Amino acid sequence: MLDSTPMPQLPSKRNGVLETGNVLTLRDQEAKLDQIQKDNFGLKLKIHYLEDAMRKSGSEFQQQTLQENQAMEQRQEDVRQLERELESARMASKGGVEDAERRFALIKKQLQAEFDEEKDALDAEIELLDKHFVEVEAEKARLNSRIQDLEVEISQARLAKSEGTPVRERNDLRAQLRKSETERNTLESTIRKLRIDLKTAETTKTNLSPVRDREDLRRQLAEAHSKISRLEQKVESLEAELQYAEQEKTLAEERGELHDLLKKSKIEAEQLQIELTKRDRADKSQKRRESELQAQLQDAQAEIEDLQVQIADLENRTQAQTSKEREHRNNIKELKRAKQELEDLQLQLQDRNGSSSGHARREAELRAQLRDAQSEVDQLQMDLQEREAQIQSAASKERQLRERLQRARAEDTANFHAQNNNQGDLEDAELEIRTLQSHLQDRAAKLSASMKREESLKAKLQAAKASAKQAQYSAEHSQDLVRAQDNSSALTKRHQSELKGLVKQIQFLRASLHREMQFRADLIHTKNYFLLQVSMYNACNKEDLRLLEEIGVTPDMSFREKKRSLRSVGLMVVAGVRMKMGAEKWKEQKRVEEVLLKKLEGVRKGRKQVEAK
Repeated sequence: MLDSTPMPQLPSKRNGVLETGNVLTLRDQEAKLDQIQKDNFGLKLKIHYLEDAMRKSGSEFQQQTLQENQAMEQRQEDVRQLERELESARMASKGGVEDAERRFALIKKQLQAEFDEEKDALDAEIELLDKHFVEVEAEKARLNSRIQDLEVEISQARLAKSEGTPVRERNDLRAQLRKSETERNTLESTIRKLRIDLKTAETTKTNLSPVRDREDLRRQLAEAHSKISRLEQKVESLEAELQYAEQEKTLAEERGELHDLLKKSKIEAEQLQIELTKRDRADKSQKRRESELQAQLQDAQAEIEDLQVQIADLENRTQAQTSKEREHRNNIKELKRAKQELEDLQLQLQDRNGSSSGHARREAELRAQLRDAQSEVDQLQMDLQEREAQIQSAASKERQLRERLQRARAEDTANFHAQNNNQGDLEDAELEIRTLQSHLQDRAAKLSASMKREESLKAKLQAAKASAKQAQYSAEHSQDLVRAQDNSSALTKRHQSELKGLVKQIQFLRASLHREMQFRADLIHTKNYFLLQVSMYNACNKEDLRLLEEIGVTPDMSFREKKRSLRSVGLMVVAGVRMKMGAEKWKEQKRVEEVLLKKLEGVRKGRKQVEAK
């Protein structure tokens, strides 16, 4: 309504009545009165518009406007007084009219001067308002573009948030985004307020407000400038926060990638370490088995050579024994024949008791020969017993050698299955052992045949002893197998326990690494938070001090303790719960560490005992 109503224009100096001269006619005075009435009507309209502006402005502006209205009414009263004087002057003489005219001209000059000053001030104010309007429009456009940029950055931050970051960093980014949105809302509200201020300034400009209204406009302009500077600072802080959020996002992504790479590298390192330890153990066991097999092969070859020498010696001794046995048998046959002859001669001697002395000499000689033959028979029996004892010892040695050959064969077959590289040597050794066994079997058959021919009972007794020894050897061999199985099962259990210990150790190391990284991330976040808080406090203190210096108020240095808010108490409770949960989890890992230390101490003691043995 104020914009559509035209304001009345007052007469300027150039077209004023005073330029026509000091002597006025009655018609000029009537024209002047008409002009004054028009001016009065314009002033009434201006008062009406000022009253409307007063109702909109407030109590203080209303008082100022009332004072101005009172002044204007006083001026109108003066004008009405002049009109009354002019009316009286019409009836009076021309001299009175001239006096009234002079007084009216003086008052008119004063009013014209005040009007010109008011008009110049209003023109300057209008120019300032135009410039301010242009600046505010430019600032509004810049703020709108900045808001659009912030919205784009917020959408990018939301998109980056949806792509995936760690939980704490996502929460920080959410908080920063919420803060940015609140700042944007405050900026929008500030822009709306500036628009309202611009509209009021435009209406004030069109209404041609007086001097005090201009002071209000200047104050509003200063407030708008201060608001714009504060908004620029807020925009800069928002830009810094967004830049920090982007840096945090990139750092979070890099930390996630580095964490994944670290996990992968540690897993690969652990796998490689396990494979290397397995290969080292396999190589050591392979080398140890190769050395053992080489030593066993050398022992087997030495035993084979010893057995060959012993077999050759036994063959020579058996040949000599068979030749001696043959001679003894011939001698025994001759002795039996001589004995038979002696018995015949004794019978003949009994029949010839009364024979001659020649027969007596012959009888004595025969008796001497009989004694010699009996002594020879006794000697031959003793030699036969010794030979039988030697044959028994040779048979026992043969059995021992056979047992040793069987053990060597079993060891060679086991080594043949365990070591593929020495397969050819073992096959050659096995062939030699088989040939030696065939020779031994042949020799044993010959010896057994001779022994059966010598004495069947002794052969049965020796066979029983051999079967008993074979049973004893089989029992010992079964005990060795059971012992080897026990050793292998104990070794397997030890390896399983070592693997379990390694798994627990890896679990403990992972937990300690995760805990350390969590501590480090929390410390970084806390440090950044405190740095931001300190910078925010410094900026707020500087701004408050600046405003206080501008206002001229001395700040109150008394300290008032700030009460804790519900949010801070809740955050403290959440932090306490999290620390308690982390301590409980770490307590479980400490138990695992204690178990690992005990296992490690047991393994070291076992190794020391094995090395001592």
